[in-house]
Amino acid sequence: LITRLENDLLSLHAVLPRSRADRDRLHYRVDELEQELSIQKQNNAYLQSERDKILEDNVQLYGKIKFLQSYQNKNREVLYRFAYTESCQRDFQTDCVARFASTTVTVRVFLVTETQQRYGLSTPDIEDFLVINTSIAPYDRSLGIFMTEVPVTTERIWVRGRNG
Repeated sequence: LITRLENDLLSLHAVLPRSRADRDRLHYRVDELEQELSIQKQNNAYLQSERDKILEDNVQLYGKIKFLQSYQNKNREVLYRFAYTESCQRDFQTDCVARFASTTVTVRVFLVTETQQRYGLSTPDIEDFLVINTSIAPYDRSLGIFMTEVPVTTERIWVRGRNG
């Protein structure tokens, strides 16, 4: 029995270094796997944050696209409403000329009245005219706008009265 115990003890001593080496190898492998796992977790966290950023960018781009599409649709409606035909351009030009003429007539009447009141020239014997030089530039088709010039010079013309 003693010899048998001695043999078992010797075999245990022979197996013990192997098991220690296996244990050390397993510990080393576990450490390697834990490092790889932490690296993978960091990569996953980075990829998740990138995914969230891309999702936010996509939402913003979608909003911009929808805004631009609605803006283009509104512009199309305006363009269809005001089609650029010769008749529409002529109507627009005529309307602008009429508005400008009515405005300048009102201003001219006001200035004549004010001048007459200032100089006491409201009698029919003496007439005082305030001539406002105005000019209207032609409709500029290249710019697509109706151009007007503001009255820039005023001249006072004295006219003799009716009696003399």
